[in-house]
Amino acid sequence: MFVRYNKYIMKKYKKTIGRWGESLAADFLSRRGYAIIERNKRFGRLEIDLIAQSNDITVFIEVKTFSSQKINSTDFFLRHEQISCLKRAMSIYCQQNKINFNNSRLDLVTVDLNRQSRLAKIRHYKNIF
Repeated sequence: MFVRYNKYIMKKYKKTIGRWGESLAADFLSRRGYAIIERNKRFGRLEIDLIAQSNDITVFIEVKTFSSQKINSTDFFLRHEQISCLKRAMSIYCQQNKINFNNSRLDLVTVDLNRQSRLAKIRHYKNIF
């Protein structure tokens, strides 16, 4: 039997999964010496999921969370448009906080949630552009 999902419920579910993935990513990075400065920083329609400090580098982190049972579901690339939007948000943040843009980088953290095993597979890709 197939049941049609309510769009609102699915949107709320995706947002909840996304926020959970961001929390797992923040904890993962903290345990590796990153100091989380901000979460979900918005500039109009642009958003940066996590902003962290690692040594003297400001690290902007995009988090992608999946709830799947595929082994390699986290192996993918961001679209060019997404990277352009992230770069604009990074530039705005650097200008507002007087940070040298050349002293920053964009990282990607993927979180693959496996509901059966109740484990999350987290991967950290540094300096993705």
